[in-house]
Amino acid sequence: MSTIERKLRGPGWTEVTFGALLSLMLGVVGAVLFLIAKPVVEVKELPKEPAKDTVYYVEGGRDSTKSREATNKEKLFLGGHSVVFNEHELNVLVVQHTSGAGAKTKPVPKAKPNEPPPPPPEDPLLSLGAPNFRVRENVLQVGAPLRLNALGFEGQFIVQARGGFTKEGDQFVYSPSEIYVGSFPLHRVPALQALVLKRFAAKLAAPAEYTAAWHKLANATVAGSAVKLTMQ
Repeated sequence: MSTIERKLRGPGWTEVTFGALLSLMLGVVGAVLFLIAKPVVEVKELPKEPAKDTVYYVEGGRDSTKSREATNKEKLFLGGHSVVFNEHELNVLVVQHTSGAGAKTKPVPKAKPNEPPPPPPEDPLLSLGAPNFRVRENVLQVGAPLRLNALGFEGQFIVQARGGFTKEGDQFVYSPSEIYVGSFPLHRVPALQALVLKRFAAKLAAPAEYTAAWHKLANATVAGSAVKLTMQ
């Protein structure tokens, strides 16, 4: 079609359809970015009457008086024994294992023969901080700070997931029923949630000894305010 004919007849159906789809996609992306950037309200306890369209975040505790057995329980778990963790113990153990996080900027030595390869370099587009655990009413909440730098969009947000454990194949996995990135309900987009969870799982990979012990579990449940790990 010539330029003159195009002006006389207007855009074709293909162009109109493409333009409409492009506008819709931009609108969806804009809405998602708006919700991601919308501040999450951090509180000590959830209000009895939550404000409409507001996402809250309650950080799990790290009370030293309630986590004195954390190290002993960790040793028992790694030794193949059943244990019960409260949120304070989980968070204290996380702090112990991530206290050297500043060493990430040091050069990573090359792997020697018969040794696993060094960890991949830090992702400049997506950086996930140390997780925090909160256990209430049979639900395990996992939260973490997220720094995102992609498509000209940069900022730090809170990622939080809530759920329990399910068995996939021969092992138990954390299976959240809801997950928020900032104020965006990621669980409402299952395909996108699966991709994000896979990315996060890679960044929060546990040491080999934890993975070996985890594979020996006969059951993993969230009961009340505790995580119960039962060995075979």
